[in-house]
Amino acid sequence: MSKFRVVFGLLIVTFGVSLLFDQLGLNDVFGFNIGSLISTYWPLVIIAFGVSSLRKGNMNTGIVLSAIGIIFLASNVFDINVWGVIWPFAIIYFGLTMLKKPTNSFNRASTSSENELDITAIFWGSEQKVTSTSFIGGQITAIFGGAKVDLREITVASNGATLDVTSIFGGVEIMVPDTIRIEVTGDGVVGGWEKHFKSSSDTTLPVLRITGSAVFGGVEIKN
Repeated sequence: MSKFRVVFGLLIVTFGVSLLFDQLGLNDVFGFNIGSLISTYWPLVIIAFGVSSLRKGNMNTGIVLSAIGIIFLASNVFDINVWGVIWPFAIIYFGLTMLKKPTNSFNRASTSSENELDITAIFWGSEQKVTSTSFIGGQITAIFGGAKVDLREITVASNGATLDVTSIFGGVEIMVPDTIRIEVTGDGVVGGWEKHFKSSSDTTLPVLRITGSAVFGGVEIKN
């Protein structure tokens, strides 16, 4: 079990205990309301998760999660309209992404033989089939959008591959071959990972590692 799941689980238990104390009239006895503290500072969990992703080298996931956590925390502490802040940031990020990748990022369906993925779907849908013969991984980010990636025809590079996936209020679907070794280590914040795939048991094969996070979103991996 990941440290994040432990922390998130403890927060939920603490919130439940606070509700129980509130019903029993014990919050006034202790002089503070645990539920109120949690409802205000819960974004610290997202920020901590973002910082953890940054430390692991997952820059895309870490930056996005940290930014969202900071925005929600500022909204709670300083009474800021969070959606009024998120929309401009989303539009700016969307524009920067178009400038960075004007040709491939926003195709509804495309085929790529590149060895490294860099897919961003913000308020958009992206569908891509990959046929790389030396796949090393990359990044998939879906924010208020969806991404569908077909990896069933790839060959993983000899030293393995790492694919970092971020789904925030969005969905990511990844299709993988059953002839390679696959390891999945994703976490979710009011989101989930669905694993419907078979992986090779041949320990001599290189490994495709799929990591990342789902925040109010979902990631599905299947054959």
